[in-house]
Amino acid sequence: MGFDSSVLFAVLREVESSLVGEKVKDVKGWQGGFSIGFQRGSPLVVNLSPQYFSLFLSSFEFQEQEEKHSPFVLLLRKHLIGYKLVSVEQHEFDRIAIFTFEALYPGRFVERKSLVLELIPSRLNAVLIGEERRVITHWKGSPLESNFYLLPTLKCINPLLVGELSQEMPLDLFQGVSKNVRSFLESFGDRLQGWNEWIYALREKRFSPTLFLTSEGCPIDYWVLDYDLEGAPIKKHFERPSQLIEAFLSERIRFEEAREKEKRRESELSDRRNYLLKKRDKLLSLIARKDEVRKLEIKGETIFANLSFLPSKSDVLYLPNPYTGEVEEIKLDPSLSLVLNAQRFLKEASKLRRGIKKAEEELKKVEEELSKIDSISSKEGKKEKEDLSKELPFREFRYGEWRILVGKGALSNEILTFKLASPMDVWLHVKGSPGSHVIIRNPSASEVPIEVIEFAASLAAYYSKAKMNTKVPVDYTLVRYVKRHPSGKKGAVLIRNEKTLWVRPRSGENP
Repeated sequence: MGFDSSVLFAVLREVESSLVGEKVKDVKGWQGGFSIGFQRGSPLVVNLSPQYFSLFLSSFEFQEQEEKHSPFVLLLRKHLIGYKLVSVEQHEFDRIAIFTFEALYPGRFVERKSLVLELIPSRLNAVLIGEERRVITHWKGSPLESNFYLLPTLKCINPLLVGELSQEMPLDLFQGVSKNVRSFLESFGDRLQGWNEWIYALREKRFSPTLFLTSEGCPIDYWVLDYDLEGAPIKKHFERPSQLIEAFLSERIRFEEAREKEKRRESELSDRRNYLLKKRDKLLSLIARKDEVRKLEIKGETIFANLSFLPSKSDVLYLPNPYTGEVEEIKLDPSLSLVLNAQRFLKEASKLRRGIKKAEEELKKVEEELSKIDSISSKEGKKEKEDLSKELPFREFRYGEWRILVGKGALSNEILTFKLASPMDVWLHVKGSPGSHVIIRNPSASEVPIEVIEFAASLAAYYSKAKMNTKVPVDYTLVRYVKRHPSGKKGAVLIRNEKTLWVRPRSGENP
């Protein structure tokens, strides 16, 4: 997520200009965090949820979601309401914000308290400290190591204190160099130029808050400076960082709720389909007993036909079948007379016939509903693949009538292989080196000519780290033999039944 040191820096400048000097009016809590309201200005929202941790000024009055206040919120109210916010600070360009409040008592006595926000995934916390850095309360339920709060000692360099960056200095030396910072620097041809632009924007407070969205309008990231993010063809710009964060959270939550709703719908359809399949099996098992109806009727008819020659009671009878002439064994209920046994066979036959007729009618309804469910699933799957094919950033090539798709990065590779491709498509990747996934579409599941595979392999070689080699080994197999790597890393796979070709890298000129 985009909430890095640069975003925190920008938000704190916003807080500094609008809330410093204002008194705390109220503190409200909710499951994932809390908000601090001031007598004037926007409420300050602190989100401490692991997925969406952030800090921003809200454009609306925050509504409390908990009837019972947590001890943390109650203590914040007790110690901060009526106090004036006098300063905000970012600790060494880390994701640690320090808010200092003070109250002036009669006799010119000043009492200061600080609220420290640790917006770091591994240690999300909010700590209220008093005089001599004594801990008053904190967000986490588990006790702290000490009753006195000490800011962490950083091993990295604050980039705002560096004059100029040299080419030899690795970025890992500096604090706050997040994924967004690296992507921003890479968007410039010269890393030093990108570094200077980043530092200049921070020092001069020249921010361009940008929301990055997919072609469907789903927000995937945000940052305080504008650049081209891979996989995000749509961008929205905002005046203030807080507006950006609030928009990201509201839109992201809306999309996730819609996604959850769709997942529930898919789960319900799947459960209903499984239920119908089991029901169909039972109905078919009953219908398969259709031959038993006539057998039961024949037993009853045979007993009635030979009633005058048979003993009044018996456990078993051996009588010739009136239709085939073969002697058949008829097991009887010894507690019943021959007449009642014959009637029992005829009643069972009648009951079974009615059950089979009802089962056949029910089976028709089950088959119709299964057909509708399969039709819905088929249409949705086809639409999803069409949408992915149209909207996601893949390179596309043609070799005669064969369509070849080439990924543009880890996320593109992931979706290309595991969302768009079909099991009988051909999958290619350069052997032993990072590169794009390449897919030869094969909708008819026919044999792909070797010249098409060689052309696709040359593309896989070109769009890889081995493109400068004269000849490059490329593995290929069917998509059905490709599975995700256990590490879970985007684009990482395990393959089997692969073959290897040595090819020259080609940029995709007409074959």
